[in-house]
Amino acid sequence: VGFMPYDLKVDHNLHCIPLKLFEYFQLGMPLVSTDLVNIQYLKPLLSIGKNTEELIAGIRESLLEPADSSLRDKRKAVGKKHSTSNQVNLIRDILNGT
Repeated sequence: VGFMPYDLKVDHNLHCIPLKLFEYFQLGMPLVSTDLVNIQYLKPLLSIGKNTEELIAGIRESLLEPADSSLRDKRKAVGKKHSTSNQVNLIRDILNGT
């Protein structure tokens, strides 16, 4: 289980989008995170906890996720879309006007 416990009292953390999120997703791993603003759209693919109890529950639930869960393939697709190599290709295409 990937775990991203950020101190949300720090504005920088509250509004970040950690690159490791996409690395976890590339592996299809279940993921548990504190309630970051910029990952809300990914809620169906990860567990978000607003307090210690919710984070612990998310970890427990994630540990029970079957290895053949369809969520793993969905996470991998999101991870691939946001991979470093894919992002570099997108930037290259923009700069080349294609």
